[in-house]
Amino acid sequence: MKITTYKNGDEIKIIQLFSEVFGRNMDMDFWQWRFARNPLGKQMIRLMWDGQKLVGHYAVSPVLLSVEGAPILTGLSMTTMTHPAYNGRGIFSSLAEELYQSENNENNLQAIWGYPNNNSHAGFIKNLKWVNLPVVPTFSTFPKDWLKLHSEKLDISTINSFSEEHEKAYNYMTDEFKVKVLKNADYLNWRYTNHPVCNYTIFEFKSEGGYYFAVTKPYETGSNNTCIEIDIVEFVFPNHKEIIIALLKSICLHYKKFEIAKINLWIPLNDQRHLTLEKLGFKNDLPITYMGVKALNKDISKLIYNGNNWYFTMGDSDVF
Repeated sequence: MKITTYKNGDEIKIIQLFSEVFGRNMDMDFWQWRFARNPLGKQMIRLMWDGQKLVGHYAVSPVLLSVEGAPILTGLSMTTMTHPAYNGRGIFSSLAEELYQSENNENNLQAIWGYPNNNSHAGFIKNLKWVNLPVVPTFSTFPKDWLKLHSEKLDISTINSFSEEHEKAYNYMTDEFKVKVLKNADYLNWRYTNHPVCNYTIFEFKSEGGYYFAVTKPYETGSNNTCIEIDIVEFVFPNHKEIIIALLKSICLHYKKFEIAKINLWIPLNDQRHLTLEKLGFKNDLPITYMGVKALNKDISKLIYNGNNWYFTMGDSDVF
């Protein structure tokens, strides 16, 4: 068997392998968006071939992290696939080790990180020597907990794209964290506005302090197609109880034709807004998600192996 780097046209067989492994289809537009139109313009994909047959795949999506204010190139760990007939041959580990070493040497890739699922977590930790960061609980609330609470009458509107003002607000709200995804306007528009599959809504609140924003993604829950849960995948709103209530009410109003079962988000425990959200009824809930990282540059390992340094949101994951 042979390992190769992705070349143009390999995506056809990648999509076919995805279907064989997971029993569902991957949208080609999604693949093009995630890998071909990534704002950093790099494809970090390794493939295992048995002759002309694709039997293994591992990819990371290039992401700039801000580490103590300095941008560094990292990879968000993405889809791992091994053809069912080739399980147990160490294909995933071989692909990952080759990708980490060659991308570090050729492109100065400095870390790999992500949110392994229950099937892949042990392999990342045991075989690839990832370091566990604290697990991420889903932080959830029910509308009944705050819908009748008083809130200011604020002009919270929906918008279609991001600007440099939103980038400034994100940097201001996450300033206390030493490690975070670098989210400029180009990244935010690629991640949400230009997503070919998911239907996101961007809420904006303008004040003297900046252009605050939140991004939501609804999904059906249970057997009733009029009942939804809403994920707040980006939460760049100030730590002000009544402003947050106003946002939550604006979200409910936007999705008023649905019954809203829950509203969910991810937020670090040491984020100052965590306590405010607790007072509004947010509680730790399922699912709980693994988070891990592997430093390819020892100079940053101390910083990125400390979970308290990380700012993260649902939108940092490829799941949401």
